[in-house]
Amino acid sequence: MAEASIQLPDGAVARAARTLARFGGGDATLADVLHSRALQHHAEGLRDYLCLRLGGFERGLLALDALKARVAESGAEHLAAPPGIRARLYRVAREIAAVTPKTGEDDLGYVSEGSAHVSPAVLDVVRRGLDPLTREIMELRHVRALSAREIAFVTQLSVDEVYARLDEGAARIQRVHGEGRLLPVRQILREALALSYSIPTADITKGLPVGTVVGGRYAIERRVGVGSFGDVYRATDTEVENHVVALKILHQPAIGEVARQAALKELRSIASVFHPSIVQFKDHGWHEGRLWFVMPWYEGETLAERIGRKPLTRAEARRIFQPLAEALDAMHAAGIRHQDVKPENIFLAELPGFGEGSALPILLDLGVAAKEAEMVVAGTPTYFAPEVAAQFAQCEVRPPLTPKADVFSLALSLRNALEPDGREDVPDDEVEAFIAARAVESPAPPSGRELRFLRPHFERWLAHDPESRPTAAELARELEILEEPERRRARRRTRLAVAVPLLSVATLVAVSAVSVFRAHVDEKEREAALARARIEGLAEDLEATKQNARELEERRRRIADEYERSQLSRQELSRRIAKLESEHQRLDAQNRALTARIDATREMLDTAQASLASRGEELRREKAKVVEVRAELDAERAARAELEREIAQRDRAAAESKRRLEALEDQRDALEARIESLSASLEAERAKAKELEAAMREAMEQKRRLERALERERSKGDTPTPPNDSPIDESLDVLLGG
Repeated sequence: MAEASIQLPDGAVARAARTLARFGGGDATLADVLHSRALQHHAEGLRDYLCLRLGGFERGLLALDALKARVAESGAEHLAAPPGIRARLYRVAREIAAVTPKTGEDDLGYVSEGSAHVSPAVLDVVRRGLDPLTREIMELRHVRALSAREIAFVTQLSVDEVYARLDEGAARIQRVHGEGRLLPVRQILREALALSYSIPTADITKGLPVGTVVGGRYAIERRVGVGSFGDVYRATDTEVENHVVALKILHQPAIGEVARQAALKELRSIASVFHPSIVQFKDHGWHEGRLWFVMPWYEGETLAERIGRKPLTRAEARRIFQPLAEALDAMHAAGIRHQDVKPENIFLAELPGFGEGSALPILLDLGVAAKEAEMVVAGTPTYFAPEVAAQFAQCEVRPPLTPKADVFSLALSLRNALEPDGREDVPDDEVEAFIAARAVESPAPPSGRELRFLRPHFERWLAHDPESRPTAAELARELEILEEPERRRARRRTRLAVAVPLLSVATLVAVSAVSVFRAHVDEKEREAALARARIEGLAEDLEATKQNARELEERRRRIADEYERSQLSRQELSRRIAKLESEHQRLDAQNRALTARIDATREMLDTAQASLASRGEELRREKAKVVEVRAELDAERAARAELEREIAQRDRAAAESKRRLEALEDQRDALEARIESLSASLEAERAKAKELEAAMREAMEQKRRLERALERERSKGDTPTPPNDSPIDESLDVLLGG
């Protein structure tokens, strides 16, 4: 995996500032450090972002050069301030794109013109159908992996506006793509906006012309490598005949004399370390304000290229990694950490006379090496030691950095060289999650059957606690274990070579013993024959002389007894001979069986090795499939997490709406109760009004009666007219007023 996105924590920046100030580097040196660390992780994404904004490759690359210059001039604290380096880089890139004139025709080319997953119509919607701001926001989120908060900082919109644009664009794409199709929007955006460069970057970025003499002696032959911060050239040393060197020169000039002196001090300290497996700086200087340095020219390949073809054997791994561990020990003894040990930075140089089929391993890229544990850390995330990852993951506990971080990276490189299928492949948008996980756990040791005996050793070499790991010197000695199975087999062959002759000697001794016993039996048989002859002669003399009868009889008995004893001895010898012959036959059978077992074991071993090779190839294919499925599953998980976040946001909005609705319903209930109360009061007033109306009618009727009575009284003659405030009118007024 290429070096991926890393965001330096504020604490690391502060520590870096203090350390650099202590060593006389100042803010300018820290800016150089942050400039190189930040851009090297984001250069490719920034390049494509600028090309898309400006509609052309050349304009985008020129804008990238302007971005590098702008960042080099920025203060360190400004560059690392929240919301972080990544957001600030894209903010600067957007500002540069806004003021860059878009002269000439667009020359952008895209990788995809449509596929089985994404139709040309969908690609056209993403590239030309979306509102430019909406497309930019979707690109920053789904292709450049910025968070909504970071996008809000880049575009100067609110977070809610960013989410609204993301929802609007996703809905537009899904309408064209088809609601029933489940391809994530992220994957559609990445396929739609993947650029195909019609002309190589090396042809656009202007390099040193062929024939340029650097440092008064090194003539440029050709450019052999282009990086984000420097180019590597093959050059001829004009002062030494037929001497070819590798010359590296940085793109950006140093910022001030302080930065120049700090860079030279670090270069001299690294150059003071000598080991055949450490790249040597032969010369250095300044060309147009840019630092250059000369290294030996090597022919060969990197370890990453080598294991891209097939894994290392354990014997090859020992020949390569023992010198590397010794080289790291030399660096550590000088107080220098490499900080970026990985297969891409290990070169297998083919040197004349070094040995057929062998190569000298050399540690490259000492540009991020550090002398102090407090320096800004660097490296490649997939090869971070846990204590290095903790510096970036905002962990509360951050162990101090020691040379054992290099030991971890070298051991992990060894594991991946022996078992390349076990390498971590981390997408750019998951780098921060990977770093957080690495800060709390170590990678697994090799899982292959042939490497199983190495598991306890890798568990120690890759231990989470740096104190549990060996030093580089101890690791160099412990790498002898890689060839332990071969040494065991050699010892078994030696023991077998000794045991077979001993078994042959034992067999010869047994055969000799049998021969001796047979000769003894033959002697006894001859003695028995002589005894029988004497008995026959005495029997004849018995008849001839009676005087000697007793002697002869006694003698006969003695001879008879001796004969009996001779017979018994013969039987015992026969039994012993039979036993020895049986033992000899048994040993001979065991010897034949042992030979057959050895032959059968060799055949089984050959068969097993062939089967293991076949099975290993099958396992590698299966692992490749598992990696693909795991990548798809991770993409689906990420899409699911995004959907869950959106659902949670909508759930929160729904809950807020529900709360407001419940409050309105409570207000409605209160109003209805108030209305009911007012209605009851109104009915009571209406009843009272009816009563008053009835009383008024009755009073009016009474008034009319009184008036008629008064009129009758007046008609009789001389009754005086009552005054206006008569009791009758007062009673009527009171009644009407009441």
